[in-house]
Amino acid sequence: MSKTYPDSYRRLKCREYALWTWYRLTVRRYDEMVETQSGVCAICRWPETVTSAGKIIALSVDHDHVTGRVRGLLCRRCNNALAFVEDRPWIEAAEKYLNVDQVDGATLINITIKRAIC
Repeated sequence: MSKTYPDSYRRLKCREYALWTWYRLTVRRYDEMVETQSGVCAICRWPETVTSAGKIIALSVDHDHVTGRVRGLLCRRCNNALAFVEDRPWIEAAEKYLNVDQVDGATLINITIKRAIC
């Protein structure tokens, strides 16, 4: 017969497992990192704002994908943006796109949007 545990206990065990398996971090070390960063993102210095099931999610663990070294904790927005920044071919394509007046022979159209004053 298996034991039934409260949801809070299962969530804690799942968090412990994930932090250790993916980053070799204990919950205690993660919490120390949150405290060191004053509970905000290491890049933008804002607290996390993304929610899941009505609750604000935890800061994401940022790590070097080659070495596995943990660098800090990031909000979802900065963590997602950093994934693109580390992708050099994507950065080069984005820079090229932003610095040209033509894309594949089609002239870009400059459009000025005026906001209606209500």
